Amino acid sequence: MSQNKIYPAEWLRNKPYKKLSDADTYYSDLSTKILGVIKASPVMEVLIKDRNWPKKISMTIAGLLEDLISDIGVWKLVLSENMKRYGKPIPFYDTSYYVDGEINPQDVKLIIWDFCQRRTLGTVINPENVGICETAESVYALLDGEWETAPENEALKNAVTKKTAAKDYWVARELLSWVSEGCFLNHRFEEDLLSGIESYKTEEVLDKEHYTYLQRMAQMFSWRENLVCLRPQQILSAICGCDEQGVLEKCRMEPILPYSYKGYDSQYLHLRRFADEKDFNVELSSFSSTDSFVQLFKQSPMTYCNLVNWGSKWYQCGIMFPCFRAPSDKTNYMNRLELGYISDGAKKIYETLRGLFPDKNIIFYKNYFEASSFLNKTFEGKYILQEPPTLDKQEPVAIFPSPRGGIMSLTGYVQCIASPDNPYYDKEVANEYALKLMLDTNLMPYDLVSVLINDGLLPDAKLTSRESEEHGRKLLQDNIFFIADYFHMRYQGDDTK
Repeated sequence: MSQNKIYPAEWLRNKPYKKLSDADTYYSDLSTKILGVIKASPVMEVLIKDRNWPKKISMTIAGLLEDLISDIGVWKLVLSENMKRYGKPIPFYDTSYYVDGEINPQDVKLIIWDFCQRRTLGTVINPENVGICETAESVYALLDGEWETAPENEALKNAVTKKTAAKDYWVARELLSWVSEGCFLNHRFEEDLLSGIESYKTEEVLDKEHYTYLQRMAQMFSWRENLVCLRPQQILSAICGCDEQGVLEKCRMEPILPYSYKGYDSQYLHLRRFADEKDFNVELSSFSSTDSFVQLFKQSPMTYCNLVNWGSKWYQCGIMFPCFRAPSDKTNYMNRLELGYISDGAKKIYETLRGLFPDKNIIFYKNYFEASSFLNKTFEGKYILQEPPTLDKQEPVAIFPSPRGGIMSLTGYVQCIASPDNPYYDKEVANEYALKLMLDTNLMPYDLVSVLINDGLLPDAKLTSRESEEHGRKLLQDNIFFIADYFHMRYQGDDTK
């Protein structure tokens, strides 16, 4: 297919229906017009890194207009979440003149920034970048001219607002697939999926085809888009308008865990979870036939599978495959449950540290040896601090009491933490590395980032700005909560309870 045109068939691939409508033809043509503007714009030097991204951004922006015109509610949800979390509908940009329910230049700027940001690793692109703003203004002028004539997509509206979406698991699953793979905010889903498939080891139990299917099923319940950080079921619950009981919003997929076979009857497959010996009655409608699992359990008395909780019911989703090696460590599997489970040991560590330091969220130590010595004495050798690389052993260490994990530690960039209790704070180091510290999802768990930004301990973090260093610092500090959420794909509330 031509890289200069977006065909109706390409547009239709992202819809929860198969029949092309006049509205679909209109929006695919609009995508092509947007593509022309994008390809002639300064942002192409970033987007050209992936030959498909100019088309993706064009369809995303056309999808934004379609969402607003058709009153689907996805962008309305983004704006609502932004207001609730950050106090304004769109981060970064002046929203003193912002018209709810209509297309605004700030909307287009944020989407273009998002696409450029996704192609730039390790730093934050300044959202005031001239190329981004000029491109957004040109695209907005095109959309503004289409606003009065753009058609409502009734097929899309009817598909995503099915009144049975919160009552019928199978209807909801079909729509969740659309939210995670077809919604206009989905541009990173395919990239993440392909990345996971490329890293898949061929010696694993599943072949790539089955592994890909398993990943798609998992993403259907767990995928998050950086701009809103909500799971697909939370998005669908908000836009379908029929989830009064919260069945859809609260449905969740368990991680892949081992289960033992306990038989089946006319309605359920009976399984027992190895981690905590909890019994599950899994709906037989999850399976094409009873033979599909009977043959599996002949190979092994245990299986790995994903269970989905839907109200009071449990469904199997994805691939079941035999567990040939009997698992032994229940604690490891309990930690993977992600159900708020905290081991007794973690609780005791947290309570002990809180008792010793009731008014401190962070405790600082000169180096690894000093921190390790304190923990060994306090917990009588039952807690061992993870050993950092040799070169980092003399670096300052920060200890964070965690209600969920017992303890979190940070070795490296502790000098960036501007706490009055931190004798190792170094403004010069912080000026250069505070932003890097905040963005490093491997080094910094989201809980830890939340502590630092809630307590105002990263005041030196800044964006690069052509206007001035101080302006770049103010721009980041004014939007620090959004930036942390965006890069960690979490948000304070559900993710920090």
